[in-house]
Amino acid sequence: MPQYSKVKQVSFSLLEIIDSLVRPEINNAWALKIWDWFALKRAKTIIINKPDAELQLKMKESFDLMQPVFQKVELANEVKESSKLNSGKMQDFVNNINKEVLDLLP
Repeated sequence: MPQYSKVKQVSFSLLEIIDSLVRPEINNAWALKIWDWFALKRAKTIIINKPDAELQLKMKESFDLMQPVFQKVELANEVKESSKLNSGKMQDFVNNINKEVLDLLP
């Protein structure tokens, strides 16, 4: 693969994540061929041909959308880390009030 800009490389990585979500759900061989031939191939071509500035704007939109989730994941990591150091009623309380964010972690 030719050397692409960092923003294009990240775009390809995001496309791979989408593919990993969609591909297992496609049970029909023809649908999978259409997915591979049309959707993935076309998406890769679009990424290659889009100016980096336009991709950067879309990534900024994506980041703004995901930032609240990132913040919750960061909080969940902190709570999880603190539970390794603490125990008892106080830690149970912290875990309970942060249950929604803890559910974001595998």
